[in-house]
Amino acid sequence: MQNIGKAFHSMQKLQFTEHPATYSFGLSGTSIVFKTPEGITLDLSRNVGQMMLFTLEEIFEPYTNRRNETVVDFRHPKPHIEVDRGRLGGWPTIERTRISYDTIASLVDGDTVRPEEVAYYYPNVSEAAAQDAVDFASMVKAAAA
Repeated sequence: MQNIGKAFHSMQKLQFTEHPATYSFGLSGTSIVFKTPEGITLDLSRNVGQMMLFTLEEIFEPYTNRRNETVVDFRHPKPHIEVDRGRLGGWPTIERTRISYDTIASLVDGDTVRPEEVAYYYPNVSEAAAQDAVDFASMVKAAAA
């Protein structure tokens, strides 16, 4: 939380005073960075104002972390799950819908509702998409543990 407060203070200090939703943010290690309207990426929390040598697109790409685990593509974490900042505030949804992955994952309990039955409740959600929602929810839960 301290880094977030420092980042917002740094934005004011650097005279970026528009609403935060107009900017794109990311992380570089423990630093909070953002992309200026001119496309320059700046450090906001550790080395305030220092230009960064990567793009936000690169942040969202899959990579291998220090524990040698592959981190998924944040824009498309599963084949039928996508993240669109203009849809549900960037919350992961079933592809081409406004149905959140966790809505489907909580519906599928394995006993009363199985992935192949989700289309009865949500006609635009295929069995494969329902299974991806369940798998992604499991990944998120495991990562949070």
